[in-house]
Amino acid sequence: MNNKTKICPNCGGKIPLSAEKCKYCANWVDDEYRLSNHKKYNYVIEDISQEKVESSKEQDLLTTETIEESKSNIFSNVLPIRRFFLLMFFTLGLYEYYWYYKNSDLISKDKNPLVRTILFIIPIVNWFAYYSLLNDINTKLKKNNLQTFSVAWNVLFYIFSPILGFWSLINVQEHVNEYWRIENPEYQTRLNFTDSEKVIMAIIPLIMILFILYITIFISLLN
Repeated sequence: MNNKTKICPNCGGKIPLSAEKCKYCANWVDDEYRLSNHKKYNYVIEDISQEKVESSKEQDLLTTETIEESKSNIFSNVLPIRRFFLLMFFTLGLYEYYWYYKNSDLISKDKNPLVRTILFIIPIVNWFAYYSLLNDINTKLKKNNLQTFSVAWNVLFYIFSPILGFWSLINVQEHVNEYWRIENPEYQTRLNFTDSEKVIMAIIPLIMILFILYITIFISLLN
């Protein structure tokens, strides 16, 4: 048996909690009672709900700003031709091997890009390694409906002429850049050299100059 009671807001009589009409004054009490006894709590609930909505909006805004700021600090894999040319020039062509490693890792998704790059260093074997990489790049281009290039001609240029071989690398890089512009449209392109690139571009020529001086001095001493 339910013995819970409430007070009629009209006459002050004590009536059952579930009663909608006062048995003493015959007035309806349910709505009045709910409003008079729970009004302040309803306002509190509404205020809390509004605070939660505002807090959620602020959190979403902060999250969006954080994501946008994070994206602004991330660069795409696009390698501008100017940077590629200078990296090849100042590293005396050695950047080519890192270029091969990076593309084997990012585009070919090779599980052992280092092993593949070692094969690329070995004379004659590097022809087949270069062909394999170019074929993987062309496959990615086709899947994205991008313009492809002739794998066979680029390999032949690479094999028989250093100048045309360098042109082949630039040609392939231009196509790779188009691929990354589709894959990473939200990221910006890095135009400046990284700190590590600057160090490498300075050290390798210095090492080569010291090596040439050493050989020159050694030969002069023998004579």
